[in-house]
Formats: sequence, C-alpha cells, structure tokens
Amino acid sequence: MASRVNSWPTAAPLDGTEIVACEHSNTYKAFTASELATYTQAASSVQLVTTLTSAAIQTAIDTAAAAGGGIVQLVEGDYVVSDFIEVKDNVTLRGVGKGATVLEAASVVGNAGGFAIGVVGALGQENVVIEDLTVDLVTNTIGTNGIALLGATSYTDTNNCTNCTIQRCEVLLYDDEVGPSGYAIWNRGATGTRILNNVVIGTDTALDLDSQCEGIEIFGGYEVLVEGNRVVNVGNAGIFVTTTASSDDAPNERITVTGNHIQGCAYGVKNFTTGTDTLGNLIISEGVTITNNFVKDCFQGGIHIEQSISGAAASDITAKMITVANNTIEVDNSLSLAGNYSGLALFNSATGTGHGVWQDVVVTGNKVRGGKGGSARGSAFYVYRCENFMAKDNVFSGDSQTGSDSTHLVYVNLCTDFQLSDNIIYEAYRNTLTIQASDRYVVAGNLFYDTDIKADGKSCVNLIGDHSYGAFVNNLFNPRSNTDFMENDAGGTFSAMTLFGNRPLKNQSGRVNEAWPSGSDHNTGLATIADTASSVTVSSDLIREDHTNGGEGTHVIVTQATQGSGSIEPFTVAVSDGQFVITRNGTTGANTYRYCIVGN
Repeated sequence: MASRVNSWPTAAPLDGTEIVACEHSNTYKAFTASELATYTQAASSVQLVTTLTSAAIQTAIDTAAAAGGGIVQLVEGDYVVSDFIEVKDNVTLRGVGKGATVLEAASVVGNAGGFAIGVVGALGQENVVIEDLTVDLVTNTIGTNGIALLGATSYTDTNNCTNCTIQRCEVLLYDDEVGPSGYAIWNRGATGTRILNNVVIGTDTALDLDSQCEGIEIFGGYEVLVEGNRVVNVGNAGIFVTTTASSDDAPNERITVTGNHIQGCAYGVKNFTTGTDTLGNLIISEGVTITNNFVKDCFQGGIHIEQSISGAAASDITAKMITVANNTIEVDNSLSLAGNYSGLALFNSATGTGHGVWQDVVVTGNKVRGGKGGSARGSAFYVYRCENFMAKDNVFSGDSQTGSDSTHLVYVNLCTDFQLSDNIIYEAYRNTLTIQASDRYVVAGNLFYDTDIKADGKSCVNLIGDHSYGAFVNNLFNPRSNTDFMENDAGGTFSAMTLFGNRPLKNQSGRVNEAWPSGSDHNTGLATIADTASSVTVSSDLIREDHTNGGEGTHVIVTQATQGSGSIEPFTVAVSDGQFVITRNGTTGANTYRYCIVGN
C-alpha cells in the first residue's frame, strides 16, 4: 500500500508549524460508529458501501441518483478501482477520512468514450460532493488523473459540471510523464467549483522537465474557489489555472486561489492562457485572484502569470483584473533552476506584434525572497511585455546568491503604463531594479537598500534601451558601495523623463544622478554658461509661466555644480513660457548648473 498523508516525502518535507491555511492536521483516523452516525444523520438517502470495489460504489451512486440524490457512504478500507467512478447529480460520495477510505487505482480508467479521465469524478453533473477519502495512484504506479470534473462526453464538451465540491481529500499522484493524465484534481470548464482543504502528494522530489503532472488544475472555469490545499512534489505546477485553443468557450473567469501551501513543485501557482478556442472566441483570464498562498522551494517559479496569444490583435484585452496579493514566496537557491527562476512573474510570451493587451493587473502585499534570475530575468519579480499593471507595497529580496545567474532582482522589460510604488527592494547581488525599453511609468516611494552586494558598481536603477515619460520620484536608496541611484547601462534615447526627490539614506555615500544621459524635455539636467558669456537659456515643454486662476506656474530649482572662475558666483533665474534663463554676475570661466523643473 502506498504511503498515506501522515508519511510525507523526505526530499521536500513540510514543517507542520508553517501550515496555517488548512483545517486538518497531519494525523488522520477513521470515524467511530457514533461519529459516523452523527455525520450522516441529516441525509435523506444514505447508501452504505461495504464491498471494496468500484462496481459496488457505482451501483450505490446510481441508486442514490435515481432517488433524486443522497449520500453514498464508504467505509474504512482499500477499494479496488477498475473503472471510473462517476458521481451523479445531487450525490455526495463520502469516506471516513484521508488514509482510512482509499480508492486504489488498479488500471488507467476511462468512460465509455474511451478517454482516460481519472479514478473518480463527475461528467457534466451538478451538486456533486466528493469528500474525506484518499485516491491512490502510487501503489500500482498508475499514470492517470485522480479526481476529475469534466464535460459529459469529452474533454471539449461544453456541457460541464456545476456547483460541485471536492474537500478534505488526498491524492497520491504518480508521474509517468505521459500527458494528459497526471492531474491530481482536475476542473475542466466547470462553474461554481469548490476545491477545499485537500492534500496532493506527487513523486517528483527533484526538478523534472519532462513531467506533465499538475496538482490542482483549473482547465477553464467560472467562479472557482481553490482554498486551503497542500500540494507537494508535483512535477509541473502545484496549482495550474489554464486553458488552450482545444477548448470550446472555456476561459478562466472569477477564479480564486487562496490560502494554499505549495512546496517542491516546478511552479507554485501558474496561470497560463493561449490562443482562441475552436469557436473563434478569444480566450482570456479575467478576474483571477491569487492571494495569501505560501509557496516554498519550487524549481522554476513561485507565482507565474503568463499569456501567449499570438493571434490576438494589438488592441485585444487578453488579461483583465488579475490580482496577486499577500502571498509569501521563498526559494532555496540550491534548488532553483539557475538562470530561469522568478519568484513572481507577469509574462507575455506571444510572438509578433499582435499579442494583445493586459488591463488592471495588481501585484500588492507580496513577500518574495531568493531565486536566480539569470541575465534576462528578475529573480524576485519579472515583468515582460505587459501593460497597465501596478506593483505596490511588496517586499522583494535576494539572499546570499552568487554568480552570473543573479543579474537582476527586479526586471521590467518592454512594458508601458505601469507603476512601481512603495515597495521594499533589498539584498540585490548585482542590479536591483532594471527597466528596459519601457514607456509611461512611475517609480515612486520605494526603498532600495543593501544593494550591489557583489560591489561591481551597479546602481539601484539600471535603464536599458529607449524610454519616454518615465518618472522616478521620492525613492530612498542605501547601496553597499558608492554607487549612483541610476545608470544608463546600455545606451538609448530618453524623452520627457522625470527625476525628483530621490535621496540616499542618512550618512550614505550614494549619489543622485545629475542629469539624464540623452534626449529632451526631461525635468532634470545640466546647463553650462560658456566662458565669457553671461547667461544660458534652457528650453523645455515642461515650463509654463501661467499664473492665471491662482496658478503658481512652473518652479525651477537651480544650483551651481561647477565653476570655471574658481568660485561660486551669484546668479538669477527667470522663467517664461517654454524656457528659463540663468544669468550670472561674472563672465569668466565656464560654469555648469544643475536644474530641476517641478510643479505647474
């Protein structure tokens, strides 16, 4: 008999003190006769199954369904499952506890249509409950699904399940590396599903790039709740929210993944959507909420939100109202896949220009630590080709990671219309925040500290490529070495950028940059009065002298940075529409002035 839930795999142990989101403990026992009587006394119809076969279970389910519904009560023992157990409308299939009532798969099972669907579940049914039992795929090394809620006749049947619950179950998942089997709990396009307080234990105790196993998979669905589950040692994603072009009208809408504990999987929680369905509908993720989960020691990613819809038009919305909040993600760097790990990622992998648009994506209150981001990823937070997102009040940190596979702690690439604000970003081995080729963004109120651990002169903010309408306002920074707040690492053109109010912490030696390296219409810069000249004029579209309706116009702050004459000279600043003029008293030597344009 396979190991039950009270004997956890040693390669990725779970410390029971860390589990706060689940209702159950690590020890289970069968109900006593009196407890069982109390548990079932409210049932209008109870079918007790004492013959330990799947055929006996199915007969009891059919009898209960013919009577309009009821409870099918299993006893303690190992039931041999040789065919799919189909739970029908208004029927509850109930065991006496995980590890006590066991459905042991004897073979890969399927329905009359011939496709492998799992050990137990429902096919286009409603008001089904499956609870308090173990599904064992390990004892006989059966590579199939565990508990499945599917369409009535096939994978793509749109006659899906409604209002079903899977709770307090355990699935011992065997990985035979052959898809599509290997999903411990599978929701295919169902509406109103509740997957609560279950335990999934896989057999992958190390990174397995060939695995197709998922712990809990939401393969399209509406108003689905995944809460309080434990998933450990699953070869691919612990919790996978996805749909593909093989589905008919089955996007992910109003999916909530909360309070789960995932450990030792390739990914902790992954939301992946691609393509249009067979009816020509654009598949999107809308209203997906991932909150209060604990993800530990996953090999490729903690929480990974990915869209890959190459057929979408540039204006199509492909991800909408996505919330990732209050999760904790930790990784042991000796376990993570070098150069390919991101604790938290927003990622658009579609090729070509028609990849659609993200809308209203919020990342807030998360704690992410560790990981190896490589030369083109952020180890703690990585965003690639996304729009309209906000990352606020998060804590992103590295650890004692070393080597070239730890290039960026936070990396934002090819993004527009985003905000990074009020985050704590610290323990960066090399680059702390890298932004590449992005437009219309705000980086404000963040705290950067203990940065540039490698001491190779990396600034807190590293800009690569072309940028426009970016603003860096009121950030605090505390590097280990004497580095600037910002650097332009690989060249590029800058337009209408804002830099204001950024400063090092007390007694720190880091500097705020004097000017943008190139471009025009920035709010900061340097102006030089040439030798023998008395003034210099700076033109900018940011400057307005408008004092109407109580306005104060534009303020320009000017300080003398260098002095060709060898001394500080008095000077005046005059502001008019579109320009300001710096005039000095003397005319000897070339003097340079640092300016900052603020307000309107």
